Amino acid sequence: MTTQTIDSYTLTNTTPIETSSLLRGLRILDVTRAAGGTTVAQLMQATGLPSSTTYRLVHQLAGAGYLRVVDEIITPSQKLSEANTDLGHFQLVARPWLARLSHGSNLTTVLTVRVHTTARCLDICRAHASHRLAYRPGQDHALYAGASALPLLAHAPQRIIDEVLRGPFKKFTAATQSSSRVAAELVEIRRVGYATSDGTVSPNMHAIGIPVLKGNTCVGALSLVGEARQFPSITESLNLLRRTAENLAAAA
Repeated sequence: MTTQTIDSYTLTNTTPIETSSLLRGLRILDVTRAAGGTTVAQLMQATGLPSSTTYRLVHQLAGAGYLRVVDEIITPSQKLSEANTDLGHFQLVARPWLARLSHGSNLTTVLTVRVHTTARCLDICRAHASHRLAYRPGQDHALYAGASALPLLAHAPQRIIDEVLRGPFKKFTAATQSSSRVAAELVEIRRVGYATSDGTVSPNMHAIGIPVLKGNTCVGALSLVGEARQFPSITESLNLLRRTAENLAAAA
């Protein structure tokens, strides 16, 4: 057995092929983690790897649970996340508060957290079977679309905002906004403290969402989702959301 040092990694290997593949995979993880979110084309440019190798390694790393691929954007999984929040604990303590909020508002409640450059749906409490949501617990979604995700982006570090706004942007519905419109909306969200969306991700579904703030840290986003006709006034919706968000922040 020999010890080989390449790109700052020291490995004991049995064959050069195994070492080469491992180092390439580690390089992809390094680039992805540093960027927060990237594409195959960007990985190819950063690593110098051909497309077939890059696609194969991304597929293998995603299958092993180290990467996630959402709308062609490759992000580190929770295994490599910078978040310190215990998501399992957060989900457990949040569930009864989501149920109370859903019951009190007669709307579906959604709790999301930011994982690098994606919005992960942590939990949902559905008020009506007719509510058709794109979100599912455990799934990652675009950070730039919808009131369940935009509060997370508005309170993310500037490097994350810049990365997301560089795109690419997927057009989920006709109401999905462009990068420039999202950039302006982020400023407004920080000013007024909430986001609204109407059919941005799921057709015919309206949403209002707020950040769950613990001190100066955004630990999640809480939103009410339903048909527009089912919503009370914005003031009433915000009062319900803010009371629940305070309890979630204390429990996070």
